[in-house]
Amino acid sequence: MTPQDAFFATLFDRKGAELPSFIVDPAPEALLEPDDSIEFHASRLLVLLMFCGLDLPGKQAIRGRTKLAKLDFLLRYPSYLYRALQTHGRNDLAKLLEESEIHNIEASMIRYKYGPWDSKYYDVFAYLSAKGLLEVVPKAGVDLFILTEQGVSAVSALLQDAAFQKLKDRCIIVRRVFGRWSGETLKTFIYRSFPEIVQQSLGSTIF
Repeated sequence: MTPQDAFFATLFDRKGAELPSFIVDPAPEALLEPDDSIEFHASRLLVLLMFCGLDLPGKQAIRGRTKLAKLDFLLRYPSYLYRALQTHGRNDLAKLLEESEIHNIEASMIRYKYGPWDSKYYDVFAYLSAKGLLEVVPKAGVDLFILTEQGVSAVSALLQDAAFQKLKDRCIIVRRVFGRWSGETLKTFIYRSFPEIVQQSLGSTIF
């Protein structure tokens, strides 16, 4: 087991067990396979918080579940990110997304009353908090999701794997355009830009 693998074994309580393929397999398609494991979603959300957490000075933090879910939606659905960038007049950034990337879905979400959502979020938040990687702080009636110092170290380890490079690149693009938007602004933008999502029935999978 390499030092990097040992880190993940400790981080995810694997204790020497074989690590998930999305961590150890450097192939780009590894990140594009839908996966129901807690670790898979935990890893993506850690990277999201690291690069798009702009809501608290001096920290990597995202204010509100609505904002976190909408930013995560743009990461998980590069095709919608591509369209969102075009709608916002950022064709320069849209062109940075590769053709193969645009036509893939990293992990599906459902249409909920506030837009794209994933019922696994609650388990993932609890998991990351228990590991000391995430701090959830209620503030003015809205949860503030803050990456801890240990969480920052975890992201640094994740990014040693080439499989996470495209995810990082998409996070940077999302941050440049949408990182400082509020959850409400993002929700409204998604509803107006993608009416086909609004027309879906509640609980249906977004494709």
